[in-house]
Amino acid sequence: MNFSFSGLLWSVFRKILPGMGNPTLQNLASRYEDELASKKFTYTFQEKGHKPFTAVVDFDRSAFCHLMSIGSIVKDVTPDVDEFCGMKGWDNIQDGRITFKMLRQLNASQFEYYFNEWQMIDQMIETINNPSAVLFDPAKVPGSRLKSDILLYGIYGNRTVHVGISKDDDGTWFARSYFVRENASDRAYPTKYIASMKPLKVRVKASSKKA
Repeated sequence: MNFSFSGLLWSVFRKILPGMGNPTLQNLASRYEDELASKKFTYTFQEKGHKPFTAVVDFDRSAFCHLMSIGSIVKDVTPDVDEFCGMKGWDNIQDGRITFKMLRQLNASQFEYYFNEWQMIDQMIETINNPSAVLFDPAKVPGSRLKSDILLYGIYGNRTVHVGISKDDDGTWFARSYFVRENASDRAYPTKYIASMKPLKVRVKASSKKA
């Protein structure tokens, strides 16, 4: 029997990706635009013993490909990664030039790796709207290349959703990363990105950009 594990994953994916009976990359982008990019998120954080501070975060359409790791899937298999990044990548998704089928054909192993994160789009959106939070210190995670100032996170069963936000040089906050990890069973629970960091109290206000 010619058994294809990637084919099995894809068939499962088509059945269980939240809100998508017949999933496409355009469907995923539509969820992102309707529930995240159309809103402005104002976070008020407070570290124990310190004054609260505010971060206003836009989940721009231009960040979609980066947050969903589209460029990471194709970076080693295409000479023109720019077509899969930023607003150019977003427009190519809207026009149907970048699809799940294309990404899977270009790099099946990486497509399968990020399957878990696409599957948890509901949990990502919930985390952004109602997160726990920590100040992220990369020095406490040796070997990590993560460069976020704050991690928003949510624990879902044996997995933790992480959404990193950072403050730019001009004072603007932006969404920097999204990833999912299995929970650890030791002192690094739920994950090494959260366990040793300083916790923050957080309040969230989401408002429509059209208001």
